[in-house]
Amino acid sequence: MLRKLEKKQDEFDEVLDTKVDIEDHQDVKELILKLPKVEDVERQNRYVTDNIEKFKADNKLFHSEYIKHNEIIRRYDEVLSSKASRMAFKEQSLEIEAKFKKYEKEVNIKFDKMHRVSESHSNKLEDLRSLLNTEIDSRIAKQFKKER
Repeated sequence: MLRKLEKKQDEFDEVLDTKVDIEDHQDVKELILKLPKVEDVERQNRYVTDNIEKFKADNKLFHSEYIKHNEIIRRYDEVLSSKASRMAFKEQSLEIEAKFKKYEKEVNIKFDKMHRVSESHSNKLEDLRSLLNTEIDSRIAKQFKKER
């Protein structure tokens, strides 16, 4: 009887193993049916590959344009810097010129004043010379009259 029981146990184990295998098989079958078809995977692969290649080309174009734009910006910056330097120089030149004109005007006013004073002194000296000459001439004439 033990032998019978062992045999039954073996049959039961075998049925159980088969049943588990059938359930596992059904699960695997369902999972396989959910997988995409080879054509779909190949189509998706081509789509992704094409998009990656297009992205690479766009990225390369963008990079070359980026380099060009950086060069344009660098050159623009140089031009602006140069113009700014010239503008600063012109502004400083105008400031210096304005100060020079102001000082020139002050110097001309002082020069004119000194010229008028000099002319006044010159006229006074001329008048003094004239008076001295007249005085000297009159004294010499008096002296000649006395001597005669």
